[in-house]
Amino acid sequence: MQIVLYMSALAMWILVACIIWCAAGLMFLAPRTRSSAWPMSLAMASTFPFVFAYQIMALPAVMVMLLLAAALSWFLEPSTSTTQNPVVIAVTILIALGVVIVVLVASVIGFFDGWRAGWRLARGRAIRETLSDTIAKKCFDRLKSRRT
Repeated sequence: MQIVLYMSALAMWILVACIIWCAAGLMFLAPRTRSSAWPMSLAMASTFPFVFAYQIMALPAVMVMLLLAAALSWFLEPSTSTTQNPVVIAVTILIALGVVIVVLVASVIGFFDGWRAGWRLARGRAIRETLSDTIAKKCFDRLKSRRT
């Protein structure tokens, strides 16, 4: 089921990307909007790696949530493969919902950050400066400063 949802989201991204790239192509034809066509194209193209990277960064939180659900299920009913325990069912549903929300939030933040980075790159900012201004870099810097 998860692979179907992921592939559906990927198909949605491809559809939106094609629509935006077609719009950027049409914008390139009009001299007044030509200056925005290239940044819009690069911004859309840079959303995919950012969304993927943010989903990978959300993976530890997702794994912990799933392991907690599995541990609770095993703790409450260690010998059965199917459960009728309402606590296990409710917690499993809540954790599944939490996993979907975490991945969705990571994807939306990745899309936003990727769009912003692509737009800045197309406007002439250096790649190092652009990547150092991402949300992930700021979070990693905060975590690094807390450790030292």
